[in-house]
Amino acid sequence: GQRQAVLFDLGVRRFYIFGLVLYPQDFIYLTGILVISALSLFLFTAVAGRLWCGYTCPQTVYTEIFLWIEKKVEGDRSMRMRRDGQPLSLDKVGRKSA
Repeated sequence: GQRQAVLFDLGVRRFYIFGLVLYPQDFIYLTGILVISALSLFLFTAVAGRLWCGYTCPQTVYTEIFLWIEKKVEGDRSMRMRRDGQPLSLDKVGRKSA
């Protein structure tokens, strides 16, 4: 209407927040809502973050695909370490370039 979106009218002890009128005795409800919101944010980011980053994130999926291809081409970790210690050969160059 004719008011600004957020107005703290201290003279009459009213707080206007986006069309909502709050009085000083209403701040206990606001405090409760903020605490519940903070805990919900923590819970949802912990659960959804684990699901997203652990299983469905494209970086995780592409890393797993790359590791699978690397294992098929170069072998497991001990095989790669042995091959890295050997002198340069045609087999080593071919596997590393693949």
